[in-house]
Formats: sequence, structure tokens, C-alpha cells
Amino acid sequence: MSDERNGCPSASNAHRYVGCPGSHAACDSIPDETSEDAALGNEVHDVLAGKRREASPEAEELAAQCSAQERYLLMLFVAVNPDEAHYSTVRETRLWARAGDYLWSGKPDVVHYCAAHGLVIDYKTGRGDVEDAASNMQLRWLAVLAAREYGLDRVTVAIVQPLAGRPTTCTYDADDLMRAEQEANATVEALYGRDRDTRRPGSWCKYCRARGTARCPESMDPQLEIVEYRQQSAGIFDVGNAANWLAHCDIAEGAIAAYRKLAKAHLEAGGVIPGWRLKPGATVAKITAPEVVFARFAGAGGTADQFTACVTVRKGDLAKALGKLRGIKGRALDEAMNALLEGAVTETQNAPSLAREKEGA
Repeated sequence: MSDERNGCPSASNAHRYVGCPGSHAACDSIPDETSEDAALGNEVHDVLAGKRREASPEAEELAAQCSAQERYLLMLFVAVNPDEAHYSTVRETRLWARAGDYLWSGKPDVVHYCAAHGLVIDYKTGRGDVEDAASNMQLRWLAVLAAREYGLDRVTVAIVQPLAGRPTTCTYDADDLMRAEQEANATVEALYGRDRDTRRPGSWCKYCRARGTARCPESMDPQLEIVEYRQQSAGIFDVGNAANWLAHCDIAEGAIAAYRKLAKAHLEAGGVIPGWRLKPGATVAKITAPEVVFARFAGAGGTADQFTACVTVRKGDLAKALGKLRGIKGRALDEAMNALLEGAVTETQNAPSLAREKEGA
């Protein structure tokens, strides 16, 4: 797979570069593999950028929600720039800057801009916690790139994450942008200089390609610490160090997953690991002709009520079918779905799970 970043630092990794500058060199030449969650995100981004006409129901639903939040942000953007006759829009375009002898880049999902003010939006399609726009390092770097590229002296950045609630925003003025550019350039230069081999495990390990490999033994340290702690604690919960150990758990889980992936790839390529083998995956059967099954079920004396009691309807699939049936999408489709499902939905809540407190909360 070609690397449009050309091996140069990217704004999407800014948080990791600050916490672990040696990770850039450690990741060099390691291919980037797309996870299932990332694949969905890429699909949503393609829909929003107009790169595909057909997508999965889940992707189309998420894209519609992202578009609705973008329209809201754009309305606010236009409201604070009433004197501008028009604004320009650029989507999915990689922007470049230079820090000393080194290039770095970033790819905003969308930039709306007029004479001096820009709006940079980053779509997040997952359910996980994401930093607010004000503390998001990736958006800080993207603001710098947009200001340089389009000659802006004020940039508003926004995170659009429908599954986590309303958008969050932050505005950088000219002084803020100057400081942000100095910080970004200093960070990039450090990746090739004094901090090239400085690696520190932390929350940023989660998306690091070097995690759990021989290039980053530091990422394995928290795993060993947890095993040692578990052996010594005899099940006693250490309240005082709980936050620290939970952070170690996040890193260790990522390192373990990365190492298992390497081991699986080794076996798939014909390699041998004493005492280990590849177990065949489970066979999944999916009913693709429900009308045929229902006819046979009815022929056996079954009723429609009995059959529908066995059926699960996915909201995304239903929304896609309703949208095509009525030729609607966006807010109109949301309203039609609400009317369709009114009084016919039972909500349940899953058991609570551990989650980090957001900064400033």
C-alpha cells in the first residue's frame, strides 16, 4: 500500500509524537493494517467526500449524522462571517509544511474558509472517548496547516463524533496559530534529532505500529509489570495506584494484541511455533432469503407472529430501505425513522464499563 505521507510525520500522530518521539523512527517501514473499526471509518469518510455512491447501511447512517453536525457548524461559521460574500470548501486534501530540514503534513477531513477565517472539521466515527477540540493535538496541527495554506489568521477546529454527542470546537487566533506552529515544528525536528530514540509507553501506544515488536521493547514493560503485580497482590485491590495500573492495562492489552497478530501472521505464512497451531475459524451461516424460509415455515403450520419473533431488524438496514423507498435522507430520514419506530422499540442498557474521565470534565 502506497504511503501518501512519504514516511514523513503526520498530524494524525501528533499526540503520540509529543508523548513518545521515538515512535516515529520505530514505526518506519512497518506497514499500516486497517482494523474493522478503521475500515468503517474509511467508508464513512469516502461517503462524505463523495468518493462512493454505495456503502453499508451503518456507514451511510453515520455519514448522514456527520453531515447534519457539519451543517450546524457551517451555519455558525457563516453567522460570524456575515460580511464575506462566499466561502470555499476543500475536502480530503493533504497539506504540507516544513520544520527546518524536514517535511510534515496533515489531511483535514474538510476545510471551509473565507478571507481570513477557516473552519477545520475532523470526523470521528467510533464510540470511544476522544479529546475535546481544545485539547486535541491533531486538530492543533491541522489548524496550523490550514492557516498556512489558505492565508488565515483565525481558525476554528471542530470534532464531529455523532456517536459521542454534539461537536466540540476551539478557535485559534493569529497568536495562537504562531505558537502552535512553533510547537509543531519543534516536535517534528526532535523526531529526527535528540529524541529519535526516546520511547515512552503511554495511551498513545494503542495505535502505534511498533507496539509489541522488537523495535519497541518499552511497550512490553507495562505487561510484565502487571503480571508481577498480579502475582504479588494476591487479589488485593490497590486503590492508591489504581489509575496508574489501569493505564498500564490499556498499554498491555494493545501490546498483547499486536504480538498475537504477529504470531498468527507467522503461522499463516507456514512458520512453526512449538505448541501452537492455527485453529479453523467458526463457520457462520446467514439467512439471505428470508421470504423462502418464511414460506416453508408457514407451510409447516407456522404463523407470521411466530416467525417475526425470531427475526432481528437492524436499524441501519431499515433506514436504508426506507430512505430509498421514500427518496429521503438526512434529517427527513431521521424523522421518518422516528415515526416508523415510535412505540415499537424496547431500549436496554448494557452493564457499565471502565472509561477515562475527559480532561477538564
